Amino acid sequence: MINESNLREILEEILLPPIILYSIKVIQKKSHYLIEINLDNLEHFYGSVSLGDCEAISHTLHKALDERFPNENYTLQVSSAGAEREIKIPGDLERFKNLPMKIRFVDENGLEKAEVVHFISQKEGVFEFQSYAGKRKNTKEKLKKSFFLTLKDIKKGNLYLDY
Repeated sequence: MINESNLREILEEILLPPIILYSIKVIQKKSHYLIEINLDNLEHFYGSVSLGDCEAISHTLHKALDERFPNENYTLQVSSAGAEREIKIPGDLERFKNLPMKIRFVDENGLEKAEVVHFISQKEGVFEFQSYAGKRKNTKEKLKKSFFLTLKDIKKGNLYLDY
């Protein structure tokens, strides 16, 4: 039986730094499994993994699965976690400090908000963010306000590409 645990075990043998497992999902259907693997590149600015890396890992994982589970039917999808990936909070905040991110949080009034920010720092469980002004031509117009949140206030975060 294919499950997350034995897939993680196989991937530990296959993946070589700087490429690591970002997420894994195994969905059991009636007659087969859907396996979704997302990868992360610790040396890439956005954490992106190349198409060639995805193909190579997919091919190697396919061979390993066919050897260990010859009677199982499955569909395998291997991809990069993506440029606007969900960030793991608090772990990814420092890693992606130089990039804008969109976070969902509960403000001091108990209202849920979403804002594009830069992570500034963390001290004693309090996280400082600065509003992101975007790519404006006149830099004098960029008004940036800082605000502070605790971990419990932060609901979700994603990298944010400013085109």
